[in-house]
Amino acid sequence: MFTKSEFFVLRDFRWTLLLDQSKEGNDPQSRSATAAAEAAIQWRSERRSGKLARMVSVVENIAIDCADAYALAKWWSGVTGRPLHPEDFPGDPEAQVLLSDNGPVLHFNQVPEVKTAKNRIHLCLRPETSRDEEVDRLLALGAGFVADHRKPDGSGWAVLADPEGNEFCVLRSASDRAAMQA
Repeated sequence: MFTKSEFFVLRDFRWTLLLDQSKEGNDPQSRSATAAAEAAIQWRSERRSGKLARMVSVVENIAIDCADAYALAKWWSGVTGRPLHPEDFPGDPEAQVLLSDNGPVLHFNQVPEVKTAKNRIHLCLRPETSRDEEVDRLLALGAGFVADHRKPDGSGWAVLADPEGNEFCVLRSASDRAAMQA
């Protein structure tokens, strides 16, 4: 049995990873796959109830099938103002938009078949400018207008489609919402 001082504690989100520090060379940078396999993983409940909670999964990416992965990723990079992965180039069968330093990415997969039906899942964008200004900007970038769910009182959203027909929503911005509450 190990004492607390014999473990290195690494916290990542809701996980606590306890690594046996009694083995030479078993630091996070140099430990071998065998040492990693011997690591003891404990789940820490958010409520700290003392009970083990069930394990969860973390969203790694949002995958979008398309005909031209690089071109569509470049378009979404313009929409989000976020960069493409530095190793993505024209003609690549996969490309990514890096949405944040630690969060999920938009992952574009080149597939032979074309989109034939409405998306069952879609992105909802909250612009930094007003919703209506963002709709105009995205239409100028090449988005298609699908449906208008904006209401006269300023609430609602607009449904647009990217150049390959994938639908997405443009929601009210924080300033739009604040103006309605004033």
